[in-house]
Amino acid sequence: MPLDRDEVREAVGELVDRGVRGFVVSLMWSFKNPDHERMVREVIEEEYPDT
Repeated sequence: MPLDRDEVREAVGELVDRGVRGFVVSLMWSFKNPDHERMVREVIEEEYPDT
């Protein structure tokens, strides 16, 4: 199932607005295909580089 970059950006933004100061990203089956985890990491690093 494709992962929508804008939805990830929105979800991460909501978490930051609620006071989250750091992230751990772990998605099911990422050991087979880590592309989605990488994309989530990219969004976090682009939008919130200090977290």
